[in-house]
Amino acid sequence: MADTYLENTSQGTPTSTKIGTISVWMKMNYQDGPSIISNFSDSSNRIYFRVLNTGQLYIFGKVGGSTNVQLQTVALLRDSSAWYHIVVAYDTTQVTDTDRIKLYINGGNYVWDAAGGTTYPAQDAVIRFNGEDNLNIGRRFDGTHKDPFDGYMTEFIFIDGTQYAASDFGETDSTSGIWVPKLAPSVTYGDNGYHLKFENSGASAAAGNFGSDSSGNDNHLTSYNLGSHPNTTDTPQNNFCTGNPLSNFYEQAVYTKGNLKVQSDTAGSSNAYTAMSANTALKAGKWYWEMYIDNEAAEISTGITPYITSSDTQWVGAQLYSYGYYTNGVLYNNSSSTAFGDSYTTGDTISFGVDLTNSKLYIAKNGVWQNSGDPAAGTNGFAIASVATVAASTSTTYPHVGGYQPSWSEQTSHTNSTISWNFGNPVSAITSSNADDAGYGNFEYDVPAGFYAVCTQNLATYG
Repeated sequence: MADTYLENTSQGTPTSTKIGTISVWMKMNYQDGPSIISNFSDSSNRIYFRVLNTGQLYIFGKVGGSTNVQLQTVALLRDSSAWYHIVVAYDTTQVTDTDRIKLYINGGNYVWDAAGGTTYPAQDAVIRFNGEDNLNIGRRFDGTHKDPFDGYMTEFIFIDGTQYAASDFGETDSTSGIWVPKLAPSVTYGDNGYHLKFENSGASAAAGNFGSDSSGNDNHLTSYNLGSHPNTTDTPQNNFCTGNPLSNFYEQAVYTKGNLKVQSDTAGSSNAYTAMSANTALKAGKWYWEMYIDNEAAEISTGITPYITSSDTQWVGAQLYSYGYYTNGVLYNNSSSTAFGDSYTTGDTISFGVDLTNSKLYIAKNGVWQNSGDPAAGTNGFAIASVATVAASTSTTYPHVGGYQPSWSEQTSHTNSTISWNFGNPVSAITSSNADDAGYGNFEYDVPAGFYAVCTQNLATYG
């Protein structure tokens, strides 16, 4: 999460300053230019590895005031819905310069951009990820705090003294066919090596133990600014839906907390709507999620829509296949209103049950289903267009993605309305804990029977 980081200011004597490997799984908003790891002694002796706000991976390092490594990728990590496995494996004793720092993305071997100001380290050069300086994970530290990582990390491994390949840390799952972590990799960590699983939570995390080392070396890092709920159920093995910072039109909203907390624009110059959607299009099955209203500074409409464009009239509920629950309790579709339920405001939780089998929409306020709806029984749901009808639309003025996306909009811009989505991985601690019938998700309210959290395991089975 934003401004959360790990630090070690007293690393021991390394096995090697020339050979090592970094392996990390991450899911993030690249537009913030997040930092992954940095090590800083002074302005003349430092190194950092980050994602540029273009989506490129970038390494920059100095020793003795001179740049000794500067590499960036052609590949762009722009998918905010995806987990990426990144491995940087270096060995400056190698004769060939391109062998001195190798890069793997999701198991594949990538080359650095030859036209991007490439500086490979000289043979036997020192790479400062490993030393007795200020090691930071989740921010770039060069005397001040810069480029915080906002997103998710897991299975962060540093190897001191060995150059490994991606296959030493990940493998293709035989059932799903996706690249997943090896939770107990067969590797030699070296003296300063560590394995961070980020498993600690609650009192343990509050005590600063979120950076516990599982390698057996006891090379623990101290954690900062964790908040009350640093863990998430979102993992490479089960990827949960989040908000989509690329669906952020007309007025620029701000996405934080792993793209689950969204604040409407406050700095624009016009009075347009702020509209945005999640990163998953639902095309079949029955789905459940919640939205917490952190701050209702203006009228909000939230629900489902096939697509959001840059037009200032694309508020949720304005178009033919768009359905939005307004803060006054009215449900809008195609700009027509229907009395539906209670009004809602700051501090309320709105729950959604989307039944694409029977083309029904159910909405609850603080656990009470509106319009006497009963999603489990299939009664009193609001009729919506079938996915087949949406997919068959050929309107050039209202493009579609063949399904419905969770969405919300603010009807007056620059007013600082803020919401938090919960697709099963809440951004903060909740009062109760409820999973769906498959055992996935962590929700404030009971999930109706037959409805499921929006995650890859459920989508593969029920979607």
